[in-house]
Amino acid sequence: AAAAAAAAAAAAAAAREITYSAPAARQFSPTSSGSGGSAPGLSGGQIATALSWARQELGKPYVFGGAGPNVFDCSGLTAFAYAKAGIYLPHSAAAQYSDTARVSLSALQPGDLVFYYSPISHVAIYIGGGQVIQALNESSPVEISGVYWDGVPVGAGRV
Repeated sequence: AAAAAAAAAAAAAAAREITYSAPAARQFSPTSSGSGGSAPGLSGGQIATALSWARQELGKPYVFGGAGPNVFDCSGLTAFAYAKAGIYLPHSAAAQYSDTARVSLSALQPGDLVFYYSPISHVAIYIGGGQVIQALNESSPVEISGVYWDGVPVGAGRV
């Protein structure tokens, strides 16, 4: 009975994990030109898919280290949404900043990532209209907020 319980617990833990499969992942070398162009191969359809998945997660709880499908932290949410569109992002706000092309806050487009704090420790996904979807902290579920919810972001990146 103990072995069966252990096997069931292991299966439940495995079911909670999200797997980013290599064939679906796309990696690119980010540029820092700030030109505002999309990364090679990134389609409007992929951005729409990522945004759709991010919206579907609204109301789900924040858990540090969470990467879906039932709980999220900030970079887990952005990585999960883009993974559903076949785009790999690391599960770290600072690493996502490093892996995206710089874009000015005045040139934000839906799908861009918006970064907060120095050192960078929070990321949200821009949805247009001056708003982001974010997994902020244990006190808030995944939510829509204004870009400037906590002052001026430190930067933005285009996937």
